[in-house]
Amino acid sequence: MKVKDIMTADVKTVNADTPVKEVAGKLFDNALTGMPVVSGDEVIGIVTEGDVVMENANVHIPSYIN
Repeated sequence: MKVKDIMTADVKTVNADTPVKEVAGKLFDNALTGMPVVSGDEVIGIVTEGDVVMENANVHIPSYIN
């Protein structure tokens, strides 16, 4: 088995200016633990569920649904 056999082809992305609360919502809505951060067609980083929680305890995945 190769990575191409298990990878996600329809990748959800955010840009560097996306508000953290919106990122939390996208992670929750799409059952993701992380997303690439892009600038145009270039990947410039990754943001994870842990990044969101650590940066702002008020904007974490469980409270997004309230």
